[in-house]
Amino acid sequence: MLTPEDIILVPRGAEHSSIRRGLRNIGDLAPQIIPINLGAPEFLDSSPVSRQSLEFLNKFTGKIVIMGLAGSLSDRYRIGDGVIYQGCGTEKGDYWQCEPEITAEIAQLTGYSLVKGLTSDRLISRSEEKRRLGQGGYEVVDMEGARILAALPGQKVAIVRVISDEVTQDLPDLAPAIDNQGQLLPLPLARQMLIRPVPAFHLIQGSLKGLSVLTQVARKLCGSNF
Repeated sequence: MLTPEDIILVPRGAEHSSIRRGLRNIGDLAPQIIPINLGAPEFLDSSPVSRQSLEFLNKFTGKIVIMGLAGSLSDRYRIGDGVIYQGCGTEKGDYWQCEPEITAEIAQLTGYSLVKGLTSDRLISRSEEKRRLGQGGYEVVDMEGARILAALPGQKVAIVRVISDEVTQDLPDLAPAIDNQGQLLPLPLARQMLIRPVPAFHLIQGSLKGLSVLTQVARKLCGSNF
């Protein structure tokens, strides 16, 4: 389905590595894989580099698929479940639709459920907050989707996510470990994990399973049997 004329946007770090690992055996047949920072701050930044990147993406004629992990806001979706966004909104009430034809094509290929996604400006770490956000009709939460859709109006964008934490699970508060450029800071990250070891275990366990599924779905989207 995806070809070298298409693009995958994925948060840098473990998610980016999982996608690259999934596609390394197809070489030149793989789509372009572009890493973005956590929360996609570059899609809001007015720096010359960001302006050049946005100009390129807004003129791009192929498919653009956002991939990565996400949190569940519903009892329906469990760790390792793949989902496809119909659209993505914000807590302020803004909402953007994903490109329907590509979305339908991915749904048919993967069998994943179509969901309504929410983009937050922070990592949602408490179960009670996940429940509250889910009451607004949103089923999955990420930190990039709506920002990218807003920055690329009229482009053929789809969003595929894999659940890495459930609505019932608390996570460590990682806000102190993320800088304003969306980069994870190793020492603050380790500190936050040590403060809350049980939620940290949930985060690690869910992430590992989610990343494994992310690798598999990347292969499927590119028609790889390796």
